[in-house]
Amino acid sequence: MDDGCDVTGVDGEFSVEIAAPPDLVWDLLADLSLTPVINRETLRTVWLTPSTGWTVGSVFRATNRIGEREWSVDCHVTVADRPGELGWTVLDPQNPSSTWWYRLEPGIVSGTQVTHGFRHGPNLSGLRRAVEAEPARSAEIVAGRVAMLTANMEYTLGRVAELATGESIGPSGQSA
Repeated sequence: MDDGCDVTGVDGEFSVEIAAPPDLVWDLLADLSLTPVINRETLRTVWLTPSTGWTVGSVFRATNRIGEREWSVDCHVTVADRPGELGWTVLDPQNPSSTWWYRLEPGIVSGTQVTHGFRHGPNLSGLRRAVEAEPARSAEIVAGRVAMLTANMEYTLGRVAELATGESIGPSGQSA
């Protein structure tokens, strides 16, 4: 971060191998009705554009919550390459507050290697507001949010693995 407040480019990823075929994993990740089940922050998601599923240019609204704070954002599908990748931006695709993705590849052992990731910026976001409000604590705030998002990505992929295989996935992507 250049000035202690610019969170543009802050990113993170989490990967896990799921013992299920890529088509099944992709379908579970693409099912917006499952998002509140597999994501700790999301309360609900709904398509805003007529859509038969994930297509580039489609828009969905996600309503999220952390503690008592609740907010809704419009998300724009930027990648819909079944069974390889799903991607979306939060807010304007040309000026997103964040970009999110799932990348699916053949697994090292079997099944599907899934990477879930995000990158902040350049638009306004809750993280940007937090570091601008307390610039002296910017490093701590950013590290805390990245840790939270990484834990949430791990949780999400664990829930997808459970849905795909019936097998519980523990911390760090290991079978429990």
